[in-house]
Amino acid sequence: MVLSNFLLIFFGVLFFAYSGFCDFSNLFPPVALLEGNVDFRFVGNVRCKDGSPIQPRATLQLWEFDFLKDDLLLDIPLYRGKDNPYRTWWDKTVYAEEGWEPAPWMQISFAGAEVYYKFLHVCFDGQEVLAEPAAFSPDKKIYEKDYVL
Repeated sequence: MVLSNFLLIFFGVLFFAYSGFCDFSNLFPPVALLEGNVDFRFVGNVRCKDGSPIQPRATLQLWEFDFLKDDLLLDIPLYRGKDNPYRTWWDKTVYAEEGWEPAPWMQISFAGAEVYYKFLHVCFDGQEVLAEPAAFSPDKKIYEKDYVL
């Protein structure tokens, strides 16, 4: 009796979680995994899908995802003004150190860094968009990643 109740609850939770009733995609940001002790280039450009100009307060932030509190690694102003008010670009290099971050509840460690972009105030004031960055190590060919917000 106890086993059948457990199985019923277990499969009910699985069905509920995977049937579309729950959306777990907003619990974690879209991250790119970087190995340690390497320089990574972050290259891309951004424009607004409605054709509006890039706002003067537009900012791109590079964050490292952590279990308890994310760390801000880089803050890039995106406003280009006279060059092209409808599109802006960036090209920044960040050194990823070999780091170990303990998971407090599991007594295990993870190597590398999980990073994500946070676009702020790009197309309108108050806008905040999380995105997976395109990170290029020295042995990879660099291409320009286009973000449309």
